[in-house]
Amino acid sequence: MNDLRAAALVMLLGAAGCQKVFGDFEVNEAAFGGKSGGGTSGGGAGAAQSGGGSSPTGTLCVAGEPHCDGARLQTCNANQDGWINGPECASAALCNADTGCTPPACDKGKFRCLQETLQACREDLTAWIDLMRCDSAALCSTAGDCASAPCVAGDFRCNGAVLERCSAARDWIMETPCATSQLCNEAEHRCEPAACEHDEHECAGAQLLVCNSGRTGYVDQQECDSAALCDEIGGRCNVCMPEAFSCVMAELHQCAADGQTSPLVTTCSSAADCDEKAGGCRICVPSTYYCSESGELQLCSNDGQSLGPQQDCGELALCDSDHGQCLSGGMAGAAPTP
Repeated sequence: MNDLRAAALVMLLGAAGCQKVFGDFEVNEAAFGGKSGGGTSGGGAGAAQSGGGSSPTGTLCVAGEPHCDGARLQTCNANQDGWINGPECASAALCNADTGCTPPACDKGKFRCLQETLQACREDLTAWIDLMRCDSAALCSTAGDCASAPCVAGDFRCNGAVLERCSAARDWIMETPCATSQLCNEAEHRCEPAACEHDEHECAGAQLLVCNSGRTGYVDQQECDSAALCDEIGGRCNVCMPEAFSCVMAELHQCAADGQTSPLVTTCSSAADCDEKAGGCRICVPSTYYCSESGELQLCSNDGQSLGPQQDCGELALCDSDHGQCLSGGMAGAAPTP
C-alpha cells in the first residue's frame, strides 16, 4: 500500500513539474485532425487564418469569402486554397470582413480637449478616451497634458478638426471648423483645402486609387487587369468593357452596363461566324457571292450580316457565284429582286 501511495505521489509531482516548466498551455485539437487553420495563399497572399464561413472538405475557405488578417482585408481565391490581399485598414480593429475598412475615429498619437477633459486617440484608432481632467478648458493642451498656465492671447491650435484661437480672456475659442483634422494647419492659422472628397476614386493607369481618410490625397486601393478596366466613377475594377461584345469560341457575349458581368447573347454556328466587332453572328462570308435556290445572284455585306440581291439569273443552274455573274442564257441585266 505504501508503494502505491509513493507511485501516486511521484506522478502528481511529475505533472506539477511539467506545468512548472511549460506553464499554461492549450491543446489545439485541429492540429491533430489534419486540419490547418491557415496556410500560404495560392494567389500570392501571406499566411492567414480561415474565415468564419463553412468551406467544402479539403478546402481552406469559400471562394469570394471576406476575411480580416489583422488589419489586412482579404478574400478567398477561386481555388479556395488561399487568400487574396485587399486594402490594409488603419488598424486591425477597423477591419470588418462584411463592410470593409471602417474610417478611423482619430489619428494615432493625437490628443484633443473636450472642455477641460484631455482625451487621447485609442491605440486601435476606434475612439477617443479620457486621460485626465484639467483645472479649466484653457489649461487643457493638445500636446497631451494640462498646461500650467493659460494660453497666450492670439495663439492658435488644432483641436481635432477645429482650428481654435486663444481669446483675450486667455481661453480657447473656435476660430473655424476644418473638413478633417489633417487639414487643420495650426502654424498657418487656417484650414487647408481638401484634395479630394470622401470615398472619391481616381485611376492612375490600371491602379484604382481612393481618397484617404484625411482627404489630403489618394492612396492605392486595387490594381485592375488593365487601365481600360479601371472605373473611377464606379470606384471598382471592371471585368469587361461596358456594352462591348466578345466571342468565347462560338458564343457571343455582351458586357453589362456596369462592366461587372458578360452574359451570353447567342451561340453562333461556329467560332468563325462569331463577330464581336459587329456584335452578331455572320450568315455569310463578307464580299462573297452566293446563289439562291431561285437563281438570284447575291452579295454578302461587309459585316457578314446580310445578303443583298445583285442579279436574277432565272434559274440556279445559270447563277455563277464563283465569278459573281449570270451564265449565258440567263436574264443578264435584269433588275435585282426587292
